Amino acid sequence: MRQRIGKTSIEVRDLESKLSAKYAQKERTGQMAEQQALKFDSYLEDAEIARRMRSETDKAEEDHHKREIIRQEEMKRYKQDLQHQLKEQELSKQWKIMERQRMEEEHCRIEEYARTLEHRQQMAKAKERAREDAIDRVQRRLVEQIKRDRDEREEQEQALRRRERDELEARIRQRLALQHERDEQIQFKHARDEEVKREEEKYPQQVC
Repeated sequence: MRQRIGKTSIEVRDLESKLSAKYAQKERTGQMAEQQALKFDSYLEDAEIARRMRSETDKAEEDHHKREIIRQEEMKRYKQDLQHQLKEQELSKQWKIMERQRMEEEHCRIEEYARTLEHRQQMAKAKERAREDAIDRVQRRLVEQIKRDRDEREEQEQALRRRERDELEARIRQRLALQHERDEQIQFKHARDEEVKREEEKYPQQVC
């Protein structure tokens, strides 16, 4: 565009130079005919056309410059908007990352608390089971000891009863034996007395 404008400007200056030369030649010679006038008018028309072209070219260049400025401003705003959007996206991305990290950390803390709580519960259950087992062992030992004591006491009582029964039976046998012996002695005495009595009864008869 600029090359065309520059070329047009050179052409315009060239035309103007030619027109000036033609006009000076016409004034010097005074022999310009109607054809020369027509040509001059044609040159003037060409000059006007060139001027208009230059004006239109300048206007077109100015419009292009304005459009370029507008385009540059729009590009600048677009870049700014894009940078702003990218910045917002980056901030949103960073926020999302931080939020995800925060949620993950919170989740980890919850899991850690749950594990700790579960461990404590398991420890408490284990402690309670150990306590119950200890109580059960003590109770079993007490029951076994009570059973042993009862069995031992029963055995002792049975042994005592057997001994008492044996002693009683021995005393009864002894009494029976003594009674039997006394009975035999009494019977023996009665028999002897009877024998003596019979003998005494025989004796007086023999004396008579």
